[in-house]
Amino acid sequence: MVSDFMAAAGFLETDNPQPGDVGVIHLGDGLAFAIRTRVGWASKSLSGLGCGPFRHVVAWTIPPKAQPQ
Repeated sequence: MVSDFMAAAGFLETDNPQPGDVGVIHLGDGLAFAIRTRVGWASKSLSGLGCGPFRHVVAWTIPPKAQPQ
């Protein structure tokens, strides 16, 4: 369902997420939505903000033509 929503919003799946890309990551005992940063994935966690080299399940990027100038 999330992949369908992201495709409809113009995002493409990527195997090599870069800063600014979004994804679903393994965070603790569950999954979470996250934003890729220069230092890893950033996501809201039960204790606040989690940021680190979490493993992603799937990630999406905005195609270059869709990015604002």
